[in-house]
Amino acid sequence: MSVTIIVGAQCGDEGKGKIVDFVSQQNDLIIRYQGGDNAGHTVVNDYGTFKLHLIPCGIFNPNATSLIGTGLVVNPDVLKNEIDQVKSAGIDTSRLFISDRAHVLMPYHVRQKGVSVLPIRERRTEVIFVSETSATRNICVNILPIFCRK
Repeated sequence: MSVTIIVGAQCGDEGKGKIVDFVSQQNDLIIRYQGGDNAGHTVVNDYGTFKLHLIPCGIFNPNATSLIGTGLVVNPDVLKNEIDQVKSAGIDTSRLFISDRAHVLMPYHVRQKGVSVLPIRERRTEVIFVSETSATRNICVNILPIFCRK
């Protein structure tokens, strides 16, 4: 049994999505294994155009199982919207599964982030940028966002 893993070496848009789109049509199990709904990619195929943030693009392969993995931070509202979007295009979602160890982002996590970040900014540190890439993950595990200095 062979395994194909696609890992990005950069933090940003480096073309992983297009490679995953292609490879997912040739495999049986497609797993989105880390991150959150703050990033994603656009899939254009025979079914239409889809902006996916949580659902693995293997959802478009009728022979594949798609798994939202243990390291993913799942925002239930975003997931519901994505499922509705692919279902409305006639895509079968019965082979979409969520790990019982995936993180769940709840509304109170978002409120906690607002409370926890504010005091740090008031301390007049040299903080000039809050990394939006890590924001979802940090909210869920209750770690303060990554800060960059001048």
